[in-house]
Amino acid sequence: MYFITFQEYNYKEHETFVFFLQYTNNEKAIEKLAYYVKNTNSDDLNGDFSVFDIDIQTKLSETTVDEICKVNIGTFGPLFTVCKGYFTFDESVFEKIGQDDWALKLDQLYYTCRIPDYFKLHQEQNNIEKQEFKNIFDAWDRNESHNDIYHLILNWINKHKNKYENMDLSPLFQNILNRMIEGDETNEIVEDFLFDSKYEAIRKKFKN
Repeated sequence: MYFITFQEYNYKEHETFVFFLQYTNNEKAIEKLAYYVKNTNSDDLNGDFSVFDIDIQTKLSETTVDEICKVNIGTFGPLFTVCKGYFTFDESVFEKIGQDDWALKLDQLYYTCRIPDYFKLHQEQNNIEKQEFKNIFDAWDRNESHNDIYHLILNWINKHKNKYENMDLSPLFQNILNRMIEGDETNEIVEDFLFDSKYEAIRKKFKN
């Protein structure tokens, strides 16, 4: 299986993000994406936006991209991300607008590291994370004990925190873990995680 590189430069974060897109079995969709990326003029964009580049000539093996993605650096998001699965690209949204608006449409679709969301395997993984997060709230609604919910929270964070350790959510995950290590009251930890505004960013990302 082979991959190609898709690059986002984000003017809000002033960072570059590199995505390795699964090319095998997605050839036509990715070649269509490349056409619009390569024929786009972003000179008229302003404010918080991203511009993109793509290289479909250089094919990289799955082993190579998996190794590269072990380099775990970045601030808003990881520098390298591999995107596996079925890639969905709706060409009709570009056919309905003029070429002058292609850059804006690309920005609307893929701004802030969103291109992985268009790969089915990635979507399925996100759905699993959200369902597991929902299970914590379902346990609360069933009036399960604070201790049981505490362990659901602990298991969920330990399972998923590494994926987000270079993102804005990392301090919130670490805050909860530190409170657990330091022996804070179980009831307070559970209720804060579920309802306190301090952890709203976590709930916003995973609850809906």
